[in-house]
Formats: sequence, C-alpha cells, structure tokens
Amino acid sequence: MYPTKEALREGLLNAYKEFLQEYREAGGEIVQFDDCLWELFAEDNDKSFFTQGNDGLEALADEFVAINNEAADYAHELGLKVWTHNCRGNYQSRAAASGTYKAIAEKFLRDQHYDRFFLEWDDDRAGDISALEALKDRPEVEVVLGLLSSKTATLDDEERVIALLDKASQIIPKERLYLSHQCGFASCDCGNELSTEQQWAKIKQGQALAEAYFG
Repeated sequence: MYPTKEALREGLLNAYKEFLQEYREAGGEIVQFDDCLWELFAEDNDKSFFTQGNDGLEALADEFVAINNEAADYAHELGLKVWTHNCRGNYQSRAAASGTYKAIAEKFLRDQHYDRFFLEWDDDRAGDISALEALKDRPEVEVVLGLLSSKTATLDDEERVIALLDKASQIIPKERLYLSHQCGFASCDCGNELSTEQQWAKIKQGQALAEAYFG
C-alpha cells in the first residue's frame, strides 16, 4: 500500500491524528494506548522476537518513540491526557513477555510523552522497581503499579505489595502512585483461570490494600 517507509509512517500518524481529533470532538478527555511492544527491545529478554545483538534495534526503538511522541503531542494540543498500559501477557492466565523494565527504562519511561504509565510488576519478570528512577525528573507523570495479579486464583502476598509500594514511593512521590492489578481479568473471551468469586476476592483485597496504604 505504501511505496516507502516514510509514507507508511506518515499514513500511520495521520490515522492516529484523525482518530484523536474525532475522539476529542466526541467529548473524549483521556485516551489510553495499550503497548505490548517494549520488552522486545530488552537485552535481558531471552524470548525476544528480535535476534539479540541486532544493531538496528536501538534505531528502531528510537523511531517508535518518535512516532508515539508525535501522536501524544498532538493529543496534548487537543487537550487530551494520554496514558499507556504496557501489557506483558494476560491470556488464559499465561504471561508472554520477559525482560525487565530496567533494560528499557530510558526509552520506554523517560523518553515517551505519556501522562500516566500502567506497569505490570506482579511477578519477578519485570525486575527491580528501581527502574522507576527513569521518571524522577518528570514530575507531571503518574504511575499505576500493577503489583497484584489478575492471572492467579490465589490472593496476592500483601507484604510484598506494601514493600514494593514503599520502595516505589522513595523514588516517586506517593501522590503520583496508584495500585492496581497488572491487567484486566478477561483479556480474551475465555478469561483467566479463576472463578468469579476468586476475582471479586482479589478486587476486594486490592481495594483494602489501596485504602490502607494511600488513605
């Protein structure tokens, strides 16, 4: 359809801008982009779709950052807030992407013009929460920490959650942090492998933890 890569980029951005304009005219105030991409660039992801050591990966990542930022900047010009959720896999209680946030923190967190990041820290795949250091100099950014799991049938380890919230709040002020499950309970028509009762128990646990921690 597109004769050159540059034409494809222009067409892609025009599609985003057209949608954002129509969304704003319809009364939209916040737009959230789901982005499952970034772990593919993590050097510590042994299951990356890209061949490790590919010299072109950094340039490709920079190109994606520039495209995302042009779309986000346009949305800001329209008066929209722009959020992003980095989904790391949530199909039938199975995860997908390995690779830590630390390995992608500069390009994914520091360099992208989002107002709020929804991140998945429900298990050890995401690495140390110190990756949030990349956002220390961006006081306008909020972070939703997906420390709870929507994939498991059991309740989450509350001591782990509180410890990670404490560590995160030493990097980013508490008023810019939120607590959530790492993703929804039904990313596909069959949902995750837990009952409705187990789902509501996990939601109740998350609400109680958030109220106890944030007040």
